[in-house]
Amino acid sequence: MRLTSFTDFGLRMLMRMAGDPSRAFSSAELAADLGQS
Repeated sequence: MRLTSFTDFGLRMLMRMAGDPSRAFSSAELAADLGQS
């Protein structure tokens, strides 16, 4: 299955947040975790 980069990063962020549902994540923190600026 082919995904756009927008969809790919969206799914990666959802999986990251699902791994620790009791925690609040900032967009800057998620971007840093995924190597985005």
